[in-house]
Amino acid sequence: MPIGLSVPFRTLIVVLLFLPLFAPVLIAKDAAKPRRWKGTSVTKVLKNLREYDLNIVFSSAVVKRRMKVREQPATADKSLEAMSPTQRRAFLKEVLAQHGLAVRDGPSQTLIVVKKNDRAALKYEPQTFGTVLHRESGRPVAGVRVFADKDDDRVVISNDRGAFILPWRQGPPKTLTLEREGFLPLTVTLRTIDRFNHFNIEIAPIPRLLEKLVVTPSTYTLLSQGPESQVVFSKEEIDLLPRLSDDLYRAIGRLPGTAGGDFSSKFTIRGGEENEVIVLLDGIEIYDPFHLKDLQNIFSVFDSEAIDEVTFLAGGYPAEYGNALSGVIDLKTKQPQDPWQTELGVSFLNSHVRSSDRFADGRGRWLVSARNGYLDIARAIDKLADLNFNLSVTDSDTGEEQITTNERFKFRDILVKLAFAPNARWDFSLNLLAIDDLVRYDEKDGLFGTRLLGNVTDANFKSVDNYVWLRAEAQLNENVSMTTLAAFSVAERERAGIQERDDANGLIQGSYRLNDQRETEFFEVQQHLTWRQSDSIDWRFGIALRSQSTDFDYQAVGYSNEPLISDMGAPVSLDRSIQVRPSGEQAYTFAAVRAKLSEKWQTDMGLRYDWQSYMKDDAHQISPRINLGYQPREHTNFRFAWGLFHQAPRTPELGVADGETEFFPVQRAQHVVLAWDQGLRGGWRLRSEAYYKHVADPRPRYENRYTPVALFPESEDDRIFVDPESAKSYGFELFVKSNPGKRTSTWASYSFGHSREKIDGHWFARNRDQRHALQLGLNFALNKRWHLNLAAAGHSGWPTTDVWGEAQTNQAGELVVVPVYGERNATASPSFARLDMRISYYVPRRRGGWNFFLEINNILRKENVCCRDHTFEIQPDGSVTTTVTEDFWLPLIPSFGATRRW
Repeated sequence: MPIGLSVPFRTLIVVLLFLPLFAPVLIAKDAAKPRRWKGTSVTKVLKNLREYDLNIVFSSAVVKRRMKVREQPATADKSLEAMSPTQRRAFLKEVLAQHGLAVRDGPSQTLIVVKKNDRAALKYEPQTFGTVLHRESGRPVAGVRVFADKDDDRVVISNDRGAFILPWRQGPPKTLTLEREGFLPLTVTLRTIDRFNHFNIEIAPIPRLLEKLVVTPSTYTLLSQGPESQVVFSKEEIDLLPRLSDDLYRAIGRLPGTAGGDFSSKFTIRGGEENEVIVLLDGIEIYDPFHLKDLQNIFSVFDSEAIDEVTFLAGGYPAEYGNALSGVIDLKTKQPQDPWQTELGVSFLNSHVRSSDRFADGRGRWLVSARNGYLDIARAIDKLADLNFNLSVTDSDTGEEQITTNERFKFRDILVKLAFAPNARWDFSLNLLAIDDLVRYDEKDGLFGTRLLGNVTDANFKSVDNYVWLRAEAQLNENVSMTTLAAFSVAERERAGIQERDDANGLIQGSYRLNDQRETEFFEVQQHLTWRQSDSIDWRFGIALRSQSTDFDYQAVGYSNEPLISDMGAPVSLDRSIQVRPSGEQAYTFAAVRAKLSEKWQTDMGLRYDWQSYMKDDAHQISPRINLGYQPREHTNFRFAWGLFHQAPRTPELGVADGETEFFPVQRAQHVVLAWDQGLRGGWRLRSEAYYKHVADPRPRYENRYTPVALFPESEDDRIFVDPESAKSYGFELFVKSNPGKRTSTWASYSFGHSREKIDGHWFARNRDQRHALQLGLNFALNKRWHLNLAAAGHSGWPTTDVWGEAQTNQAGELVVVPVYGERNATASPSFARLDMRISYYVPRRRGGWNFFLEINNILRKENVCCRDHTFEIQPDGSVTTTVTEDFWLPLIPSFGATRRW
């Protein structure tokens, strides 16, 4: 024993040395005692349980600080350490139950505290969730298929906000594979943190055609969310725009450079003729895309809600567009990305149903749009229920088929699209467009409250167009894509009727009987290829072959002794019978390159070759095209275009109604366009263009000098043959638009132009020589539900030819009237002006909502002259008095409609 240590001190040292041996026993004995939990904060209880490997997750909004254990839990018969995991969980449930709370399993063995009555939270399944974004724009991407570990049985589709929720089912996914047509497939490996937290995934669009590089001038885009400088009217703006029967073409007709009468939705571009515009729908040409063709093409056949984008090109267009002298309208149908959507609508002039959905885990898509139109408001209810398309019935006496129907006006169209993408590289679509028109017309006083299309004893019209086409798009690799298209179409048209004209005294001056039947068939195959050589160079190649044929059976009998066409008072008779079947092939091929030369300079150059087998002379055409763009700064663009353009006649364009049995030669035109686009402060944009178009070989044509609106144009007394040697159009256009997101927004366009043609060595104004034209739109967003939109249109009067009568003595010694014409198109008609209004009201619902509108066309009741009729009277002194009777375009037309969307 060491010296100097006292007994107590030595005892303390012994206890300290042996204390570690007894400590576990003492601690275990104390820990085995149950703890008094009553009055303890619930939050503290949860934190204590976390120390025993219970991964508890809770929110202060659920577990509040004031919550305390109200009664000692029956399961707390021992300490937490002495409890098994099952006992601790039972203890947790008992504590939570005192406050109406419960616990459920979460991801990665977590326990989540929820309210006991929260069924959605109690049924929670572990899941991975995120948002798919466009790599370039940052916008959400809908319709993306998200696969877990490349398992076809574990797939979800992103919604319209780009969000997706992927249940685990067989455990947390290790990889996600994303696929969507138009985008490169992507596979990402998930980090541990990504499995339990929201995250974003960016997918890249398939690189093609330097889409942000806009080189071509005279390009306007509608409905799309494309390049800001090109989009003139978004879908929301078009929905608010006044347009008769919600006609898409009437919205396009408000663009600068267009000219058309408000009775028809058809228009000309920059002084050209109406047939110089080609219309494409998903790659195929829609020939004569109008309803009521024989009533002046009153409406177009396209449902704006089924169209995703409209590209309007007024000149200088690239090499892939051909056989059009003045313009191109390129439409693309919608690609349904969201779950089932349906819309029903009815108005005074039409009704429609539209529906779309996706299937097969988002790989498949379908779209159906059906519209029924009517002009007779009083019979609107009958039209909705009448599905009878029969036109011909058998006469009980003769046994012959006759054209008869009790329906005054009937016009319908159906668009069907069925698409399927087996993977991210291939996309197939089957498309159908059916157009049916049926008209029985018998009016002495005219249509729409005017005298237009009057003096008809009986007229029956039938028009049936059916288009079917299959389209396949393939992304062969990241730089090469291919589009293959095969299309077949049949167009049938029948015209039959009787027209009689009388003078002021009721005496019949002319009679005309017509029976015109024709059927056209088209078959076409196309192959287009794009190659992205580098980030700054794209190549485009294409080849196509079309066969076409038209059966004509035309018979017309008539006579007229009206002074405008009679020969010194002798009646002029007509007896025409033509049965021909022109047929042949058309083909084209093109190559084009779009390149970014530097940070400021871009170009698009191409060469096109066209051929027709049925043209006797000059059946081969070569068309070079050059487009050049210069961007000195971010919001400033200059563009230049030059090119040669050709247009060959199609077989249904043979002029049998005027006695023609041979095609006129191919037309040739040269375009020169210079454009300036400028972004201004406050979201305003300004576009300005100057253009020159020269037509070397205009197509000879027949036209009505004073009555451009006629039921049987070939029967009118002012029908003349025009054979110009050349034609030219030139002018400039301005388009300015404010930020459409503002409460009050506006847009305006002004066009100045000359359109002239050379006949017999002299230059004359063309029929649509529209010197000045102004379009103006103004939208007031009264609140989120109410919108008031005003649209005004005005232009200089179109040219006309003066006529007067002179008295001469015929061979029988009678004094008769002979018309004398002034210089062709030397007199201007009165200017045109019209103001339209549309009030829209939106009522949101849990899914979709109601849209109501009230529209009034020509709200100021402006009488705009369209046509003239001349009567002559010989006075006692031998002079002739000429009386001019004017007819007018559309009067005030109200319309009301409602639409329900789900």
